[in-house]
Amino acid sequence: MRTSYVIDSNILLLDAHNLHAIGDDKDTIVIPETVLDEVDAKKSGLGEVAFQAREFGRLMTQATFTGKVSKNEVNYLNYQVNGRIVVIVSIDKYPSFDGMDKKVINDRKIIECAKRYQEVIQPGEEVVLLTNDVACGIRAQSLGVSSRQLREVNDTPVSYSGRVILNDMDFRSIHGKPITSYDSAYTHSKFNYVIENKETGQIKLATIKHGIVNVIGKESEQELRKQEVNPQNSGQLFMSRAIQDQTIPLVVVEALSGSGKTLMALSNAVKLVKTNSPYDTIIYVRASVNDVEEKEEVGFLKGSLDEKNEVYFHPMLDSLAYIAKSRIKNKKLKGKELEEEIARTTERIIEDCNIHMLTGLGMRGRTFENAVVIIDEAQNMSRASMRKVLTRFGKHCKIVVIGSNRQIDHPYITKYTNGLSVLLDAATQEQMIDMHVVQLDKVVRSDFAEFAEKIFD
Repeated sequence: MRTSYVIDSNILLLDAHNLHAIGDDKDTIVIPETVLDEVDAKKSGLGEVAFQAREFGRLMTQATFTGKVSKNEVNYLNYQVNGRIVVIVSIDKYPSFDGMDKKVINDRKIIECAKRYQEVIQPGEEVVLLTNDVACGIRAQSLGVSSRQLREVNDTPVSYSGRVILNDMDFRSIHGKPITSYDSAYTHSKFNYVIENKETGQIKLATIKHGIVNVIGKESEQELRKQEVNPQNSGQLFMSRAIQDQTIPLVVVEALSGSGKTLMALSNAVKLVKTNSPYDTIIYVRASVNDVEEKEEVGFLKGSLDEKNEVYFHPMLDSLAYIAKSRIKNKKLKGKELEEEIARTTERIIEDCNIHMLTGLGMRGRTFENAVVIIDEAQNMSRASMRKVLTRFGKHCKIVVIGSNRQIDHPYITKYTNGLSVLLDAATQEQMIDMHVVQLDKVVRSDFAEFAEKIFD
């Protein structure tokens, strides 16, 4: 059955190429005139949303006009865009929306266009309003228009860890063996294992690479712990193992708030830069959620703690201060003296490790090599933004992507469309590169933070 997808503004501002990526080639893309107005209003500026608005304009300049149909005060402009049928719908006179908020009025206009288009299509053809605005979708349903959210990934719970209980002989000899010999339920998405000795209750931690068990032995664990911050639990040890393994170019960390994800990423990055590795710089990339240009224009920061950047770089700055404080030997320092020494030590770490801090805005058109890259707040990056950032990195780069799908702040993004979810979904299948996923599910910030996570879960 053919489907006509009526596209809301948030779908195009998430990624302009959704114009030709949604549905099948036989399906029709329908764009209400109000969507054109809303997208056009966003095209000025340097933000990611502005870029997508301009990209939509560039795509439409490639469109071929194939005709106009007017019926019952509704106009249908027909185009071909990259092989897809695209229909622009405008209405000569809308129903009265007196007393409604402008945003609600725009939603109602979009829904009205969908209803009018629904009246002229062939019997048996489905019309669906595609929107990530829940309220708009509910309004559409109540007015007789089917609606859906855009989903890049499915809502299928995935565990990236496994657990096996073995007899003493297998427990002692499992290292270097195929995990399928011990766990019939193993899937490609299980990167980390807790292995228990049935007879003694002893526990081993292991990571899985190409289906082979790599036990974290005593010497391996001691080496992993030789970093600025000592891992506090099994999740942080798994994270350290994955980051310190130079044969794994991409590590994805999905974690609770307060689980230490940014601090552990930085601590391991510092170790990699300080040791005999190909990495000579640390690049911290923070996803920003606003399309307000004065908040976006923070550019590229090296070796300076300019206050204007702190709104985006607080997690990294806090982690640097934590490491700096742990390095200070003079425990008698207090108050202002301690703060000044922390600041000086932080500056030295930034210089020694060649640390750079950016928002996603400063990435397009650049190329980086020989870097450990920490991409923070990945849940607030769209698929298009994540693609833009990841394609900036060339040879000898270690990418650590961290985020939490419980903390999405971006107005156009859901857990089904963000870059973090796309990467987590990709990890369930064989890829052309080695990647590793770690979930941090223990809050280490404080008992209060753990309490808050639990009661608001």
